[in-house]
Amino acid sequence: MVHRPSALIAWGNDGLRGWETPTDSDLVQSFVRAHETLDRSPELVGFTAGSDAAFYGGAGIPTVVFGPGDVTLAHSPNECVEVSEIVAAAKVLAIVLAGAA
Repeated sequence: MVHRPSALIAWGNDGLRGWETPTDSDLVQSFVRAHETLDRSPELVGFTAGSDAAFYGGAGIPTVVFGPGDVTLAHSPNECVEVSEIVAAAKVLAIVLAGAA
């Protein structure tokens, strides 16, 4: 009989804590204003998937998850993002990071 050790899988993230950045926070509102500057309507929704943002949000650091495209296509065989959406997201980020919103 051959002895085979059992496998050990360690997630190592202590579980991703839930967190929320209020929609009236300065960070969220800067994203809203950046969208409005570009004549875009921001969509403020809860994000229920895991991400590294949970480490920051869980530590009380204002955090948002933001990006181009349709999140329902993420990590799927049909994952894709329109170039125009990438450009628009880059513009929003540039405005937010420049503190112009």
